[in-house]
Amino acid sequence: MKKYFLATALAALAGQAAAQFHVGAQVGSGNLKLNCADTISCDRSDVGFKFFAGYRFHPMLAAEVGYIDFGRARATYPQSGFVVESDLEAQALTAAAVARVELLPSLVPSLTGVARLGLAAVHTERENRAAGARVALSTTDQLQPYVGLGLAYSLRKNVQAEVSVDMTRAEVESASGNSKGVARLISAGLTYSF
Repeated sequence: MKKYFLATALAALAGQAAAQFHVGAQVGSGNLKLNCADTISCDRSDVGFKFFAGYRFHPMLAAEVGYIDFGRARATYPQSGFVVESDLEAQALTAAAVARVELLPSLVPSLTGVARLGLAAVHTERENRAAGARVALSTTDQLQPYVGLGLAYSLRKNVQAEVSVDMTRAEVESASGNSKGVARLISAGLTYSF
């Protein structure tokens, strides 16, 4: 019984020793799945970025909050004799559980797989312009599932370089009804632990 108690106490202390805060920033390519049917031109990609902060309460588990800007998608299409320019932007506030697993500890001990799973408060905004004037503006706020996958490499004890893919769903109101699509960010950046 004493051995069991001692092992439990040591495991709890080891978990506390691993506890640490971390912050990070990444920049990359944002993509919004805008419907490009019947358009004159369509560009779904833009520069996107994310900021996040978290608390690692176990070497493999953390909780994180963040902000992601998926960039802007732009399309032009004909409507009632005018050429309409439509811009779609999406941002999200995220809260996620994060799991980190060493992938090849014997070959590359500094390489870690990162998985994020949580919720995103997604804000989308669509603005339509014709002949230089705004003809429509719609915004949508939705709570959506959020997932992220990445690879992290330890550069120093408290600094990691990370590449990741973050995805959620975005809903847009339009004259033809609501349409849903995927908002995605492929990015690279740094995470600092303290």
